[in-house]
Amino acid sequence: MSPKYRVLLAMLAGSFLTQPALADSQQDLQQQIKALQAQLQSIQKQLNAQQATTKQVQEEVKTMPTAPGMQVVEVAPNGGIKVGPVTLKIGGFIEDASIFRSRNENSDIGSTFGGIPFNQVTNSHETEFRESARQTRLSLLAQSAWDENTNLSAYYESDFIGIGTTSNSGESNSYAPRLRQAYLTVDQANGWHFEAGQAWSLVTGFKDGLVPRDENIPLTVDAQYVPGFNWRRVPQVRLTKTFSPQFSVGLSAESPQASVGGDIPSTSVVPELVTTVPGLGSGGATLNAAQCANNLGTIGNCASYSVDVAPDMVLKAALDPGWGHYEVFGLGRIFRTRTGLFAEGQKTTLTNNSLIDFGNNETVGGGVGGNLILPIMPKLLDFQASVLGGRGIGQYGAAQFADFTVNQVGDPSPIPMVQTLTGLVAHANPALDFYAYGGYERAFQDTFALGNTFVGYGSPLDNNTGCNIENSNTFKVPLKCSGVNKDVWQLTGGLWDKVYMGKHGTVSLGLQYSYTQRELFDGFNSFGGARAPIADDNMVFASVRYYPF
Repeated sequence: MSPKYRVLLAMLAGSFLTQPALADSQQDLQQQIKALQAQLQSIQKQLNAQQATTKQVQEEVKTMPTAPGMQVVEVAPNGGIKVGPVTLKIGGFIEDASIFRSRNENSDIGSTFGGIPFNQVTNSHETEFRESARQTRLSLLAQSAWDENTNLSAYYESDFIGIGTTSNSGESNSYAPRLRQAYLTVDQANGWHFEAGQAWSLVTGFKDGLVPRDENIPLTVDAQYVPGFNWRRVPQVRLTKTFSPQFSVGLSAESPQASVGGDIPSTSVVPELVTTVPGLGSGGATLNAAQCANNLGTIGNCASYSVDVAPDMVLKAALDPGWGHYEVFGLGRIFRTRTGLFAEGQKTTLTNNSLIDFGNNETVGGGVGGNLILPIMPKLLDFQASVLGGRGIGQYGAAQFADFTVNQVGDPSPIPMVQTLTGLVAHANPALDFYAYGGYERAFQDTFALGNTFVGYGSPLDNNTGCNIENSNTFKVPLKCSGVNKDVWQLTGGLWDKVYMGKHGTVSLGLQYSYTQRELFDGFNSFGGARAPIADDNMVFASVRYYPF
């Protein structure tokens, strides 16, 4: 008889001994004990029979014939679903968010920090309120062990911040699913890690080592996060080596996209110049109208794309010495324009006899930066900071500054810039987090004298006369607001409160307030006064999220 049954019998015996009415004699007590033993033996036989039946069913399932490609599905110990050798885990959340802005940015859950309207625009005098479910997110993680030394995984994540041809907020909202992340990883026991697909840029900071899905993302409700936060989500190929739990190094080749800004030289100011970078919009080269109208091609034909030479390269090292997390990295980029110049002595109008020297022009840009997290009060209060400085880094900041401008002969000139972010995150209890961030992005003047004018970024001759006069762009003689962004900064704070955590999932409530200011470079103002226009925006966000998984 097993020990647990012996203990049970002893307890029962003691109970009967304390009740003389149930056992008047030693003989009666022995008979009762024998009866109980018989009952326990009967129960044991029933349990053994049930276990045998269960084992038989399990063996039958294992040997059950299946159709080609069919897998036996079972629940994995970690709550995932096991399909053959692959474990699947579903994630994501449902969100309903409310958005208020003191100036109408005509935006949704993601703000346009670098596009806050000035007083010249009617939107600047209107508030903006929206409700949005577009940040609702779905994720799927598949994991499998290739062998005892190699693990494979694939991760997919999407939301609904995409914009289709007919997307609208009318009678029935119809926004398109958007690809956030989709990548595979190969992890080996010797510390080598390979990643390929669309993911957060290696420039983005991590919480520990250089492990995917452990990026240190600001806790904001705003889907554009905070000015000064360095991020992109792009296709890439990454190789990482974990030398020890304390030290990792990663190298990533990432899909490039560059934006051009400032005063671009043209034939009106450089008579001998035939052409420069194709397309002068913030996205670089724009595909032609016929492609847009007829939906030709496969890359979003009404959007703007830059003409790129090679991937952006990021090299990063991470250190986790036991207190805090530290990163340093370098970023390398290449920008291209194509120009044509008349040969010396030729006419400045195109004729069959004109000799033109066409050519591509490439310039290298990039920067260096770092990230850190300091547990000031372990598990209670964390301090974080990041910085990135260099030339041609605008697209890596949340305010989306231009990357490069064009000099007097049509060559690309990466714009000097610095981006920085600091923050505090307090964990009041397991369900309640508070956060505060301060972010700053600053571009520096990059101009080139050309006769009586300037080309490049931040020209002092940009006309800012109409920036602070409502509707001045519609005057009989329109007043301009043609300056470019000098800096954007923001202070923001908020909280997340998990009001329910249980077997049915998690419900979180979020609140965020932010104050953002945008300033242009000094420019010409015929009425005098402030020559560097400033626009600001007060924003409030509220969110309800349900995490069912």
